[in-house]
Amino acid sequence: MSGLLTLFVLLAIVGAMLSVLYIDAKWNKNFFAWLNGENVNPFEPKKPKGIKKSNNDTIAALKGRIETLETIVTEPAYELNKKINQL
Repeated sequence: MSGLLTLFVLLAIVGAMLSVLYIDAKWNKNFFAWLNGENVNPFEPKKPKGIKKSNNDTIAALKGRIETLETIVTEPAYELNKKINQL
């Protein structure tokens, strides 16, 4: 009888883990990380992957825009008008 009880306990543990993993995948919860002792709030949803953009990429894009605006503003008016007329 002890072997049968051990089997049922193991199946219950595996079933509980699979249930938690399903909830994590379906509704973006952090229950599995929370149960593993990580410092997360399981009731705040995880941010979807792929949407998050790093600060370095954002800063590099903004610096590029600023450099472009600086070159437009600091050009002499004649060259600026010439380029606009060429368009």
